[in-house]
Amino acid sequence: MRLLIDGRTYGNTGIGVYLQSLCVHLDSQNDFDVILILQSKDRAHSKFKRIQVVTDDTKLYSIREQLQFLRVLKNFSFELAHFPHFNVPIFFNRPFVFTFHDLTTLRYFDRNPNPLLRLKTHAKLSLQRPVMQHAVREALTIFVPTEWVKKDIEDVFPKSRGKIVVTKEGPGHTYPKGVLPSGVKKPYILYVGNISIHKNLDFVVRNWSEVTEVAPEAQLVLAGRGRRDGLEEMARSKELPVIFPGYVNDDQLGALYAGAAAFIFPSLSEGFGLPPLEAMQNGTPVISSSASCMPEVLGDAALYFNPTNPEEMAGQITRVLTDHELAEDLRKKGYEQVKKYSWQKMAEETVAVYKEVLEARARS
Repeated sequence: MRLLIDGRTYGNTGIGVYLQSLCVHLDSQNDFDVILILQSKDRAHSKFKRIQVVTDDTKLYSIREQLQFLRVLKNFSFELAHFPHFNVPIFFNRPFVFTFHDLTTLRYFDRNPNPLLRLKTHAKLSLQRPVMQHAVREALTIFVPTEWVKKDIEDVFPKSRGKIVVTKEGPGHTYPKGVLPSGVKKPYILYVGNISIHKNLDFVVRNWSEVTEVAPEAQLVLAGRGRRDGLEEMARSKELPVIFPGYVNDDQLGALYAGAAAFIFPSLSEGFGLPPLEAMQNGTPVISSSASCMPEVLGDAALYFNPTNPEEMAGQITRVLTDHELAEDLRKKGYEQVKKYSWQKMAEETVAVYKEVLEARARS
């Protein structure tokens, strides 16, 4: 059986982690010949033995992608294609499955405080929505990471009903304990991840004074990529102990997880939520937003707060800062919670669906 995978996000965070885990498993399969399309061969897993790697630099989520990438796909012979997101070329008419991670972009594009960026995002979404509709209508199967995402997609795209398969994702990595980034001092509450609108970090910074009233020395550490100009300006204007170490290497990340009083995840919307699971994997107590799929993914191993209620957020943070028994209980529950997830299991379930889809087509 010949399978093609659009791997142009391979090596990135989020979808890239999903792709890498899937491809590593597929490379051990004798049932499939796999063609993996990457933007650069440098991103290919060095130990791939069975996967054929080809490259294409077509920009993701672009008008050009709809035409140029379609021509690229026509160069290959395959029985089934897997797109790791909704951006399937609208004129693509061969058998395919795709993964719909969440509807965050649709729901939160209008929160950007920059009117020009908000307008650009609105224009992009007006083009992307027909692409989503085509993918949902024509896909043989739609993979999603949680039951919450399944229901959300079914509500917005009724044609998805009966096609969706939930394949839960896996935990993060464990990291060596190196040296803390400059300026970070205990006690601190940690966030690691992208700095984007739906992550709700402006809410945390704006209301951090609620925490410092009880714990004056508590720092907020926001590590990750993304535009943070507005957050830094807000922290400075309020004279808040907020540290922005930017991108951190594995040694620094291991030190940050090990030393944090807790990991905070204030997001307004997620499809799965890899960062808090990674925090649990590294022994850090987790305080999470109660929005979207987070209670489904984290279970009773996290403390929750309404991501629009500053008093509730501050209350949960101060509980962990002041109650060491609670923090230790969360740490132990976190270790148990991550055992429920496995990238290997996700990949095995995905491959089983490939086989079912191809067998069903062979019978029809």
